[in-house]
Amino acid sequence: MVAKLDFNPKSPFAAWAENAVAARFGYVCTDDFATFERAEKAVLPSGLIRNKNRHERDDTAAHHHILGWDNRELLRECQRRGRELRVAISQAESNLRRIDKELERAEKREKDLDAFLLFNQFPKLDWQADAHHITRLTHQKEALENEDASLKTLKEQLATLRQTIDKLSKDRERTRDEFKDTEKSLQALAAGK
Repeated sequence: MVAKLDFNPKSPFAAWAENAVAARFGYVCTDDFATFERAEKAVLPSGLIRNKNRHERDDTAAHHHILGWDNRELLRECQRRGRELRVAISQAESNLRRIDKELERAEKREKDLDAFLLFNQFPKLDWQADAHHITRLTHQKEALENEDASLKTLKEQLATLRQTIDKLSKDRERTRDEFKDTEKSLQALAAGK
């Protein structure tokens, strides 16, 4: 691993630092698993580390480690991630607007269907006439519900619309949460510059 590092030749501690790193971190960097198994200390690009008879896995993100004196690559990665987050925020906002519009249309349709179903019932203007016809109307209503396919279809549509409204409401909440998380990530990236 020492061969992969450049030590500042102007520093009076360069030789000491190189020897200290070689003593503590004398790992062989290899892509070959057979070489990895034969070496006493070795590292694979995947982050698997062999230290004598023990294997370890380094799962930390590579962008957290900066070696040397230059962090331009990390800065480019952060800027790229920031652009990706801006695109994700834009898409989330677009999805949120679309879901809001769909939800409004579904709610309007539900209200229209509720109003339509109310018109199928007779108004109670004459309570005496209604008292005489309650039994007959109840039987007629049951017969109509059983025979009238359009009423049955409307009720099914109403049930479907209510399910769609519930789903769209959940999607809207989930999209809002994603938008907030993405916005926080973008703010964290901006603060880290």
